[in-house]
Amino acid sequence: MATLDEIFQALSPQDQHNLTAFAQFLLLRAKQAGLGAGEAFLSQSPEPDPIIIPEPLDLPRPDEETIIIAVRRLRATYPMLDQRILFDRSADVVSNAMMGLRDTVESIDQLEAIFEAIYQDFVSQLQAEDSRK
Repeated sequence: MATLDEIFQALSPQDQHNLTAFAQFLLLRAKQAGLGAGEAFLSQSPEPDPIIIPEPLDLPRPDEETIIIAVRRLRATYPMLDQRILFDRSADVVSNAMMGLRDTVESIDQLEAIFEAIYQDFVSQLQAEDSRK
């Protein structure tokens, strides 16, 4: 099996950026939960580190996209967000588009706005937690 470094070196620059962003997200989650193999390493830090706010991944929207592919792209773009919240807030939009009650392009535009709003809420929560330290 390839090591993480070998995998990283084999990736394109964009995929390297995405892998780094995802790794930072995992580290942030481990720090916040105080769990995992890194717990001993994290507990050695004398002062709490500032919270790292993970950035959405840069996954461009294709010219032709179905509503299901759009949901998959957006979930991959925002791996740091709670999937249950994403599902709860986007289910009606997806259902209406799949039943033909709403234009697909408009539905995808609305999904992008929903995901961005959820991300902004996520960032606000992290900033609030960081200010309490």
